[in-house]
Amino acid sequence: MNIYVCSLNNKESINRERFGGKASNLSKAIQSGYAVPMGYAISVDCFIRYCAYNNIVIENYMVNKDTIVQGSIPDDIKHELMSIWTTISQTGKGVIVRSSSIGEDGIDHSFAGIYDSILNVKTYADLESAIKQCWASYFDKCAIEYRSNRHIKATGMGLVIQKMINGDKSGVIFTENPLNGFADELIIEAYPGLNFAVVDGQAEADRYVVHKKDLHKECAISKKRVMYSMGERSLTIDTLNIPDELYHGSTLNDEEIEQLVKAAKGIEDIYKYPCDIEWTIADKKLYVLQVRPITTNANRDKIIVYFDNDIAEDIECSMLDRYSEPACTCYLSMLNRWQDDVYLDFYSTKSGKYNKEKPLKFFFNRVYWNLKYQKEYFDNIPFDNKSDKSIQKKIKLIKLMLFGYKSWYSRLRHYDYTITKYASQNMDVMDSKQLIDYFYNITNNFCNYIGRDHFQFLGMAHVCYNLLLKKIAFVPGVKELVADILNTNLCKNMTTLSNYEMVKIAEKAYQSESLRKLLLENSSKDIYRILQHDQGYSDFKQLLDDFLRKHGHRGTSCDDLFTPHWCEEPAYVIELMRQLLISDDHKLFDVYNNTKTIGYFKKQIYSHIMNHYGTGRVYSYYQNFIVSKLIDVTVQYMILREDQRYYFDKSWDLLRKLFLFIGDRFTKQSIINEPHDIFHLTIDEILELLSESNKSKNLKQTIERRQNVYERNKHITPPYLIKDSSIYRLQKKGSHKSFKAIGISPGHAIGAARIVSTVNDLGKVLKGDIIVVSTFHPSWTPVLNIVSGMIMNYGNILSHGAVVAREYGIPVVVFNDMATQTFESGQILEIDGTVGRIRISDSLTHLR
Repeated sequence: MNIYVCSLNNKESINRERFGGKASNLSKAIQSGYAVPMGYAISVDCFIRYCAYNNIVIENYMVNKDTIVQGSIPDDIKHELMSIWTTISQTGKGVIVRSSSIGEDGIDHSFAGIYDSILNVKTYADLESAIKQCWASYFDKCAIEYRSNRHIKATGMGLVIQKMINGDKSGVIFTENPLNGFADELIIEAYPGLNFAVVDGQAEADRYVVHKKDLHKECAISKKRVMYSMGERSLTIDTLNIPDELYHGSTLNDEEIEQLVKAAKGIEDIYKYPCDIEWTIADKKLYVLQVRPITTNANRDKIIVYFDNDIAEDIECSMLDRYSEPACTCYLSMLNRWQDDVYLDFYSTKSGKYNKEKPLKFFFNRVYWNLKYQKEYFDNIPFDNKSDKSIQKKIKLIKLMLFGYKSWYSRLRHYDYTITKYASQNMDVMDSKQLIDYFYNITNNFCNYIGRDHFQFLGMAHVCYNLLLKKIAFVPGVKELVADILNTNLCKNMTTLSNYEMVKIAEKAYQSESLRKLLLENSSKDIYRILQHDQGYSDFKQLLDDFLRKHGHRGTSCDDLFTPHWCEEPAYVIELMRQLLISDDHKLFDVYNNTKTIGYFKKQIYSHIMNHYGTGRVYSYYQNFIVSKLIDVTVQYMILREDQRYYFDKSWDLLRKLFLFIGDRFTKQSIINEPHDIFHLTIDEILELLSESNKSKNLKQTIERRQNVYERNKHITPPYLIKDSSIYRLQKKGSHKSFKAIGISPGHAIGAARIVSTVNDLGKVLKGDIIVVSTFHPSWTPVLNIVSGMIMNYGNILSHGAVVAREYGIPVVVFNDMATQTFESGQILEIDGTVGRIRISDSLTHLR
């Protein structure tokens, strides 16, 4: 027998000590005649060989998981894995990689949720990565603690690699009622689609309590909103609408319930103990996915998982392009609290908790914009209705339009002074009560001085923009003209000014041969280490440190508290500067030397106004005055939109440091496993833990459940639109060569696709590439110096990516779907940002 690999349907029982409990149980189910997806068991010997090959000491529990993930697979193991991949991939679909650790799925210990499982693996490269990730989870702190608390002497981790079944309906069976211990009852939980939502407890599944003798059943049928299915791309999961007949109806019919009961009773007879069985039904065939004993912790208590898929029936919302990647529970709960405190209405300064509608909705760990709120508060503009008698509303709106942005900037000095003062305070000397006060000081400062009127000013930017378009609708190419007007003032906002300062530092590096070589020939992390230890680069390091002191609060992706900021990861800034040195022409400052002024565009519009209304008429001059004012305030509110993000980051950076500090304390008190776990708690839960003198409350299972949801939501395809509990994807599915998109920056480009998910991916971008991004973070601007075009998952003509790209003359199209999962790095793409089109081709030559 191969010491590394054994087929699950091998006639000889797979040895539990070598291949782990999960593999052993599945092999036994196959031998007993039950349908199990085809697959292979990977032995602990393979894990041990891999660790030894990469000089990883298994007994050392302080192993950095990155060491496992970044290791190299020996050729003999690679040969076995490629053989497995060739066999399973011929069946189509994808595969799933699951842990099968020693002691897992045993009588005494289930290890449920402790180790990783990787779904829908569709490429060999991803198979290797998935295997390493599963192995790395052996060194998770929660796994180490689980083994230690139960005195389990594990010697390593086996794996199971199986064909993944795209189930029509799935769930779990307990062959003994774990809620009351009644052996004559079994419980079936079922839900449409893949089973992982049921297993992790995220779906409100249908529950059937069945008496084994007479099959009498008691049913609790849930209201189901969405289901999950295998995505077309590797490692992705699609969200789908629940079929109408299952929306309020039972997932299982009587025949399927009888089939499951029969299988469950038979498996219990074979294994000789009460079992916890995972199953799926595909094309009317029942598959057993996992069998393990019901342990004392098998009772699936209700754990609240916020911000996932609990969609109400009357929701109407669209995803915000800045949040196409998932955010953590802590951050989303903060946004939820914030929108209760701020002003949500143009005409009132009462706090948001009194408003009928709120601007933000939270699903799939993403942030959605409430379209019902927009209709009620943003689109209800008195200027659009000549019969509107509310003169007071018009006066309030005009007053806000003319003076709102000025009052915001006048408050910035106090905000900046106060946040700087708070940042200098020493958290080490604070007790729990002082930490709570510190949190409220930071958030109150944020709300009082820059956050309270955020939505008013966000809405005002759209109001001014739309009024301007409407006012000069007769001007040819009006949208492009207004976009050009806004671009001329781009360098006045703080985002572009900070990028400009970064460019100046990069130019210093370009002028020095040794610095240029250092930045182009080393990784970003290695560069920063060299700068720290080599005195020959002290002047350049001083420039970088000064820049970080001034702008280091900037984030690296969306605003999520979970992600680090520049000051924590200087390598991110270095990576951005490297992009500026990759370009052949190095015209680093051209984009900031826009010679066209607002006056230039105003003169163009003035001539159109004279032609439209007639020259020499007072009315024409009046209209020109109104348009001129509209241009000025539109520009100011567009600048303010960007400046808000810049200054928000100062509070987010300090809050992240505060929560990590609290997380470190909670870790030392064994309340959580590691500091970053705190980001999977709500603000209220964190404050409650701080205020309690007795820290006995155990939230580790809650954190684990939410972390699983967070990780799962990284790989799902979230809907762009949600309306009346139905979800909508705007792009056609299947293999296509051409896609209709939305052009938001004009122009035409041809190049190789390059998927950019994080700032770390920027180092892979080559000159002429077309980058495909979830959302374009302001700090990524330097990459536009070398790319030929950009595709965004979500966005519109006012998105930051569109605004900056137009300044660079880069065509941009918005896919309004998961472009980062639809296209692959290396594909040759042609995009048209004028008409909004994407086309895939086999070669650059063919497209040209």
